[in-house]
Amino acid sequence: MHNNIHSMQELSENNPDQVKKLYYTFNELKNDLHIIVNKIKESNWNPDIIIGPCRGAYIPGVMLSHHYNIPFHGFLWQTRDGNIKDYNQLINIINTNQNKNILIIDDINDSGITLKGIKETISSNNVEIKFCVLFNKKQSQFKNIDYFAKELTLENNPWVVFPYEEW
Repeated sequence: MHNNIHSMQELSENNPDQVKKLYYTFNELKNDLHIIVNKIKESNWNPDIIIGPCRGAYIPGVMLSHHYNIPFHGFLWQTRDGNIKDYNQLINIINTNQNKNILIIDDINDSGITLKGIKETISSNNVEIKFCVLFNKKQSQFKNIDYFAKELTLENNPWVVFPYEEW
């Protein structure tokens, strides 16, 4: 299901080389989390724990953890701002949640580098892992997204500004 994106704004109509920005609102975030919750329900799957990389996963992850009344665990994994990957913390979270349904959330599946790296790190047979993002880019190299609210394409590929990034 493709959802239309209405908040698109251009930096400058006079300069077509500048990147289009989508200013994503907190209300849109809440609505999109409801879309994801409904998709999870329709799939007859329920998470036992929600985990996600800092920083983008923290706010939607905590919100979903309150909705499901289950824990959220964040871990350091940044490929854009500093290239920090805490493999030990991620593996510890997975190892302490064996035989559980784990939902990994992030705000956007952009290039796919973050989620691909996470998936490669946690190849475990004793957990069921599903991936969830607010925005999924079709052109991403990571193709294992189970749940998403909005889809972006090469033709519709703005820089998404989340409400917790500029306020």
